[in-house]
Amino acid sequence: MGKIIEGLWDCTFCGNKRIRAGQKTCPDCGHPQDENTKFYMPDEIKYVSEEEAEKISRNPDWQCSFCGSLNSDDLNVCKNCGATKEDSERNYFEMRQQEEEKKRKKEEKKESCQKNIPQNTPKKKPLLRRVLLILGIFAAIIFGMMSCLAPKIKNVTIDDLNWERTIDIEEVVTHNESDWSLPDDARLQYTKSEIQSYKDVLAHYETVTETKTRSVIDHYEEKSSYVDLGNG
Repeated sequence: MGKIIEGLWDCTFCGNKRIRAGQKTCPDCGHPQDENTKFYMPDEIKYVSEEEAEKISRNPDWQCSFCGSLNSDDLNVCKNCGATKEDSERNYFEMRQQEEEKKRKKEEKKESCQKNIPQNTPKKKPLLRRVLLILGIFAAIIFGMMSCLAPKIKNVTIDDLNWERTIDIEEVVTHNESDWSLPDDARLQYTKSEIQSYKDVLAHYETVTETKTRSVIDHYEEKSSYVDLGNG
């Protein structure tokens, strides 16, 4: 019995890469292996142990016809939806062959359509049309705004004109009064205080005592002083 190398696959749902082939669901998103799954060899060749190799089936995986998940050959029901293996119509190799056939027919149909296109058919310029359409819309908007905001001149006829004017007149009259009372309708303009004259007035008396002192010699004192001459 030859040695077994476990391959890898990439999840087409979330983009997780280099998942062990024995792990039938993506560890990141839980999406199972389906018709888009392709197994490939790892960069570093590592053989499966003999103990693990005995548990691995030598037959290809089968595809569930209900949910499209891939299941090991030793499973009789789909691990994803529970459908039986008997209802399955193809295994992994048949699935890959049919997918490649669909891809090949799609490419042939695309090439055939491209050949049937006339060479002299002018190419459409959707970008130019869009630019012209946008410019036309802007021009219409600007023209409408100018029409609404432009001043409109109308000729009118004046049949009658009335003019009224009201002027309030105030009269200022000066009253010279000698007393301190003002008439009821008078207004005080200003007041002024002036000193007519000054006069000395006796307010009170003060008693002032004058004290005189004089110096008297009661004894004499003799004082001596010394000056250092520097010679002893």
